Amino acid sequence: MLDNREISILTWLAVLAVFCASKPEIRKAGAGVVRAALAPKLLIPIVMIAAYVGAGVAVLHHFEIWGLSNLKATVLWFFTAGLAMVGEVAESQQEDRYFLRAVLDGFKISVVLEFVVNFYPLPLIGELVLVPFTAFLACMLVIAESKEKFKPVRTLLNGLLSIFGLGLLAYASYRIYADAPAFLAPATFAEFLLPILLTIVCLPCLWLLATYVSYENLFVRLQFFISDASLRSFVKAQLLLRLHLNYPAVNRWSKLFIPECPSTREAVLESIVRARLGASTRAG
Repeated sequence: MLDNREISILTWLAVLAVFCASKPEIRKAGAGVVRAALAPKLLIPIVMIAAYVGAGVAVLHHFEIWGLSNLKATVLWFFTAGLAMVGEVAESQQEDRYFLRAVLDGFKISVVLEFVVNFYPLPLIGELVLVPFTAFLACMLVIAESKEKFKPVRTLLNGLLSIFGLGLLAYASYRIYADAPAFLAPATFAEFLLPILLTIVCLPCLWLLATYVSYENLFVRLQFFISDASLRSFVKAQLLLRLHLNYPAVNRWSKLFIPECPSTREAVLESIVRARLGASTRAG
């Protein structure tokens, strides 16, 4: 059964769809957006995580941890926390701790946004106002983040969204306090644990995705820094053989040793060993 927030979201989506369908220029632009969204670089990670989540859900169902009553919560988790983590990993700039940050953000979304806030939606009239207002603020924030000159506006919008989120959290906390027995019921507690469990289940898949992104970024850079095709192939093979799924070492090698352009196989092997050990420079 749909709650007030879901009814509000579907209502506004229907209004938006009718409006877009009535404008030929929007239909044309929308087709371009769909084609961009279906690009392999974007689609492969999403399909990968979706298949992995499906397998994880099948295992949880086998052990009677997951049931059809959890389907809505699972879909909601996938399109919020799940895709948010995939997006952070896929769009990372090879930061040393981006995997940990992506996972922590996933946990925060799972616990706060997906359950505590969404478990206690506002009355329908409130949700009909809330949904477009928050969507408008989010769109403004995306625009504000596109240019540095919009930084003051970005700060203001982040503050407004934070205040808004705290307000929803306060409302949910009040509802929990007022109806503690229902919140602490076994079925409710199980629903609370589900998104956290799904996040934990997805950690190996996210690690594989992080590794894939690191290698892909590195192999693209190699073409610009090492012109010798045979040496470039040797570097790729040795990185895969010696670093395996150690994506932090792959990122270290990419940042620290590519600019030095190792010109011999011995230098390549030495740099890979030092990257695996966490060394910051080559031995003098």
